[in-house]
Amino acid sequence: MMNTKPQKSRELALQALYACEVGKDTAFGPVFETIAGEAARSPAVADYGRKLVEKTLNAKQEIDELLTKHAANWDLKRMTVIDRNILRMAVGSFYFLKIPRLRS
Repeated sequence: MMNTKPQKSRELALQALYACEVGKDTAFGPVFETIAGEAARSPAVADYGRKLVEKTLNAKQEIDELLTKHAANWDLKRMTVIDRNILRMAVGSFYFLKIPRLRS
């Protein structure tokens, strides 16, 4: 399976969201830049990933409310960090990310 630029951007965003949550770091910028720099991503991939993380974190409370409402019999705290952040990113993409989709 070939990774496209949007997939690479989402991978980068997920790594940053995970690092922010596990590290309890609320300033995602330095965390994101470290991860993006270590991964040597292209500027387009890094830019889309940064926007995805930013929009997801800015709408985190709303996203968590939606997830709590629709995740039958699951408390967000019981979900693994990766699962919770994948869901947050997906909801953030659908509802809050108002940028054009990156073309491969």
